[in-house]
Amino acid sequence: MTPRLLASCLALALAARTYAAPSPEGAAKPASPAQEMTGEEAEGAAPAESTAPPMSDPPVTLEQASAMLEDAPRPESQWTAQDRRVQDMIDQALADAQAGNRAQAKRRLQAIAETFPDVYPVVRAKYEAALLEDEVDGRLTALQDLIGRYPTSQWATEAMLEIGEFGAQADRVDLSLQALQGYLARRPGAANAADVEMRAADCLRQLDRPEEAIEQYEKILAGNPSRQEVEKVEERIALCQIGLKRYSDAVQEIEKIIAANPRYTSMPALLLTEGLCLEEMKQLSDAKTRYSDLLALYPRSMESRMAQARLDDLSRPLLTVREAAAPPSVAPTGVATPASPTPGAAPANGPASPRSKMSITIETPRPATR
Repeated sequence: MTPRLLASCLALALAARTYAAPSPEGAAKPASPAQEMTGEEAEGAAPAESTAPPMSDPPVTLEQASAMLEDAPRPESQWTAQDRRVQDMIDQALADAQAGNRAQAKRRLQAIAETFPDVYPVVRAKYEAALLEDEVDGRLTALQDLIGRYPTSQWATEAMLEIGEFGAQADRVDLSLQALQGYLARRPGAANAADVEMRAADCLRQLDRPEEAIEQYEKILAGNPSRQEVEKVEERIALCQIGLKRYSDAVQEIEKIIAANPRYTSMPALLLTEGLCLEEMKQLSDAKTRYSDLLALYPRSMESRMAQARLDDLSRPLLTVREAAAPPSVAPTGVATPASPTPGAAPANGPASPRSKMSITIETPRPATR
């Protein structure tokens, strides 16, 4: 054996002993985030030149980021070889998440962001890791941190959209609204703009800001949405009108939906809502008609039970305390006692209520075909 070959064998043996030797404590230490990656992934961690998006220091607020313009995505033709390699690593981690290994995928993404802070896809790694947080509050915190650090990144805009959804789930409607408005400010012509506008308007309604919500809904209608979307918007406008106690306006919105689509999916709720509005307007006969329509057309609906209860109350109104305590009156002999007016009926000498004989013709919904 030649001296060179002998030296090589001794070096390999020494390396094998060193690798197999246990730690001084005799226990394995937990892997650092960077060790979650394979050797091939960790190779060449330090790029020759930073290609990462600009980072804000100190971080900005969500409101400040919403007023900033979004940077255009960098064309892949301008990516470095390391940018592409890190992008592939992120895709592999997301494949793990789709296969059910969410915890492992999150650790790999966090390791990528820690090991490659100066590459262009680093913000995407942080964004995808934030979405893999187990708790909604954790996702919100991570997404807001990303926006604060990289406010002009395209992934900051995507994070605003996600906060719009997760904020509502966490009962943070105010945060959800702010994020959705920021998304619309940065991407007013996005393909999903109409859907985001609807969600923002819904947030305004949930925050008890019906006037602003109506204004937002009317902007959506001005954009010529589909017939189905129009009906959804009109229903929401009706709810806002109820919040403002504009019951007549709410009834008009509901009537438009009924006339345009007698098979509207939320028809039982619409009929019940209209009946309640008519009661508030003291048009009790019309309210009874609507409740009767609901019972006839949707007898098994949840709303029909409330409609029956309201119909019973209107047909047998409760006595007031004074009426219940007063002794029965006896009319003088030969004098007829005037009949009490029926609730909702028109005065004897006045015109009939325009809705007193109202009825709608709604075909019974057919079961959906697969």
